[in-house]
Amino acid sequence: MRKISLLLPFLMTMFYSNIAHSQCSNVNFTASVTKGCSPLGVVFSATGIPAGAKIEWNLGGGFITGTDTAYRAFVTSGKKSISLRITESGKTSACTTVNKADIVEVLPKPDIKIHFSDTLLCNGSANVTITDSTANVASRSWIFDGVKGNGNAQITQLCTLGRHSVTLEVTNNFGCKEIYKNTNAINVYNPEQLEFCGNLSVDGKKITASMRPSYFGTIPKKGPDKKLPIAYDWSFPGAKTTSSTSQNATAVYNNLTQAQLISLTVTYSGGCKYTKSVNEYVTKYMGLSDTLVCIGEQIEITNLAPGSGRQGLTWSFPGGKFLSGSTNSKFKISYQNSGEKDIQYIFKYSGHEQACETRVTHNDALTVEGPEAKFRAPIRAGCKADTFKLFSTSALPNNNGTNVYTWLIYDSDSTSPQFPMIVGPSASSDTIDFPFPKDDVYDVTLIVSNSQNGCSD
Repeated sequence: MRKISLLLPFLMTMFYSNIAHSQCSNVNFTASVTKGCSPLGVVFSATGIPAGAKIEWNLGGGFITGTDTAYRAFVTSGKKSISLRITESGKTSACTTVNKADIVEVLPKPDIKIHFSDTLLCNGSANVTITDSTANVASRSWIFDGVKGNGNAQITQLCTLGRHSVTLEVTNNFGCKEIYKNTNAINVYNPEQLEFCGNLSVDGKKITASMRPSYFGTIPKKGPDKKLPIAYDWSFPGAKTTSSTSQNATAVYNNLTQAQLISLTVTYSGGCKYTKSVNEYVTKYMGLSDTLVCIGEQIEITNLAPGSGRQGLTWSFPGGKFLSGSTNSKFKISYQNSGEKDIQYIFKYSGHEQACETRVTHNDALTVEGPEAKFRAPIRAGCKADTFKLFSTSALPNNNGTNVYTWLIYDSDSTSPQFPMIVGPSASSDTIDFPFPKDDVYDVTLIVSNSQNGCSD
């Protein structure tokens, strides 16, 4: 009896061990799908799980605790191994681990390699070639702007203005499909008519150019397809500062020795770039026969910049009078009042109705010196033999010369001075008393001369 009692605990241990093992012996799992194209979603379902047991799945990234079902979407192609590990309730060691190597095979989808010869046409309609170089293609189908194309690896389309959509469906040798779809694949715009204009100020040998861009193209500035300027790149060779990224830019030229171009590149949202360059934009614009003249004296102006694409040439000389000649080459003017005179040269580079003007102002280009003869007299005199005064109100030059006044008085019947009524020349006769010789209407002329500058008026 003593031997039997020693054997009994051992037999009981073996009995319970076999019971525990038998509870995990039926553990298994299945896959909802074992082969398919990426991305492949698979549900794994476990069976034969003991009540209350801990369930762990290894779906490719290590064991994680879960339930009797697990899901994973496989993106990368290849064969996938899955493991299921079960630990009974209250135990620390797994009672079983089920490993299934290569249970799932993920087939590669086509890796579409599409190439456009151009996706942004900034200068109007043009042909665009679209090429597909995807590997292992069994079939392909193109849809361009909703119209199916042929199945070749390359198609050429005429792209008109606007946005164009491209769809490509590719099936590879594994039977897997992939779709490339782009509703905004190609954008086509009419060319932007870019130009620039400026206000140029000429002060002696210094030229200051204040520049601004101008547009009269067809790129939409409003609406869903609007494209707006987002960057500016000015180039000013020969200037003190040779570049600028401001929308409106200023360049200063000191002692200009040769004509200089100006260039502007404007970048639009969407990527289009347009460049405008004008040769000889900054130059010497005019020559003067003299810069110091008298009132009434003729000045000849020479247009030194009639070409280089300039159009609509006009000149402005406030207070001056055009006498003769051509404003495209040489012409003459004169002034009837004294002072510093500005002369402005105005031109365009396009005949378009929206083209902007460039204005070149030559500040104090010349000096017109007096005297500028003026006088004051009674509007109506008295009776015969009365005397009335004539007062000179002339503008006189600011110099040390002597101003000489000559008065010429005519009656209505004569073109010669009366009896002979010539008063002067005399430096002191800026005011005279004149007795009427008879009842009549009289014309009065005053001539003022300056001894230093030789001017008279």
